[in-house]
Amino acid sequence: MSECLTIASGAKEYQREWRKKHPDYNKKWIQEHREQYTVCRRKWKQEHPEHFREYNRKYRQEHKSQYIQYTRKSHQKLRTQVLEKYGSKCVRCGFSDVRALQIDHVNGGGIKELRGMTQHQYFKKVLADIEGKYQILCANCNWIKVDENNENHRFLLRGSKKHEIKH
Repeated sequence: MSECLTIASGAKEYQREWRKKHPDYNKKWIQEHREQYTVCRRKWKQEHPEHFREYNRKYRQEHKSQYIQYTRKSHQKLRTQVLEKYGSKCVRCGFSDVRALQIDHVNGGGIKELRGMTQHQYFKKVLADIEGKYQILCANCNWIKVDENNENHRFLLRGSKKHEIKH
């Protein structure tokens, strides 16, 4: 495998024009040299993170609906993997409708862990867990657990008495 090529600044414009005239050649070369292409692309991404971020930002803006659709599919796929790993049913009551199943932190503290994480990162972390920090609960059982453990959930009304409803 040869080294990654560096292109002189004047040659970049020529290369762009050549690629436009010969679109199939580039695709064929990448297919034939997939491993080398992948290694060089990863190296370039590490050396030029600002360019890669800007490219991704522009791509997301220009292909918003495609990006949203891809993100949803990816999210759903990871969520399905998580549910399958943990049995696809509530560990308390056995409810199995995936629309109402939630990932629960066995020992609490889920809100703190979620801060600063994307859903993708969170699902990957849950999938990689081997310590048994997570479980699947239905929405009802999850809220009951929050109440029973007096967890400081961000959706609970602070300062109100437990189970008291004022009219």
